[in-house]
Amino acid sequence: MYLINYHAGVGLLLHAQLGIAMAVLFLLHHILNLGWYRALFRGHYSLRRSILTVTDLLLLVFMTAMLAGAVMISGMVFPFSAIPVKAGWRTVHVAASSLTFLLMAVHLGIHLHGPLGRLDRRWKDSAFEYVWYLLGVVVFAAGCFCLAQSRVPGNLMPEGNPLAYGYSDFIQWAFDGVAMLGICFPIHWLYKAIDITVQ
Repeated sequence: MYLINYHAGVGLLLHAQLGIAMAVLFLLHHILNLGWYRALFRGHYSLRRSILTVTDLLLLVFMTAMLAGAVMISGMVFPFSAIPVKAGWRTVHVAASSLTFLLMAVHLGIHLHGPLGRLDRRWKDSAFEYVWYLLGVVVFAAGCFCLAQSRVPGNLMPEGNPLAYGYSDFIQWAFDGVAMLGICFPIHWLYKAIDITVQ
């Protein structure tokens, strides 16, 4: 949340340090999940597995693009960098960061399908069932509103998103968190619809 709401020219060193930490965690995550790569060409690809695989591959592509952009503009932060800074790479870095954010939300939604499905079953045929579904709709609607107010769509447009600059950093981080959570629910509903169709 902090990294994607970076203010140009303010706290650039901290932004770079946290970005490096995130890159290390990203690499560690993939090392711990090497089995996923080994299984790519094995087994049957159901619709659910296909969605997950495409999402993860796109996430890998955009995360790599974001990190490549960061390396290519590293001279803005680290004087020892021998790589010449080019403005075009900053555009790649910023746009890829927003696409990565959106795909992370989809990835999270896929992995939350199991826990959310258990809550669906737990409250099925109970007094809380409709409240639970209404809560999901409210979170989804709030997520759409917060995404529209955030800097994520602005990073994908040359003119930016003027709505995203009228709030404090804390509010922007909250917007991003709610937006990410809001994306999780339609992914859960999609997977649930697939499960019903398959049955």
